[in-house]
Amino acid sequence: MTDINLILEQLNLYVTKDEALILALSGGVDSMVLFDILIKNNYNVIIAHVNHKQRDESDFEFEAIKTLATEKNIPFEGYILNEPIEGNFQAVARVLR
Repeated sequence: MTDINLILEQLNLYVTKDEALILALSGGVDSMVLFDILIKNNYNVIIAHVNHKQRDESDFEFEAIKTLATEKNIPFEGYILNEPIEGNFQAVARVLR
């Protein structure tokens, strides 16, 4: 069994293809590969993306993911959080999301 089939087998224990599956799509390689696998296997995907405006590329990534969703006719939920974050960025950002 391939790794992809194993992933899909495990996923099918928790969700059916008819149910909406919210995918937090960062634009990074891992989430884009997962997105591709889900779409090619006919899952009902909703794309979620949060732009924390922490890098120069953040706005571009937000727009690119939004465009991808539009082109593939997939619902998109995008949020921009432009709040200053004190302390551990990852921990605070996780709470905000």
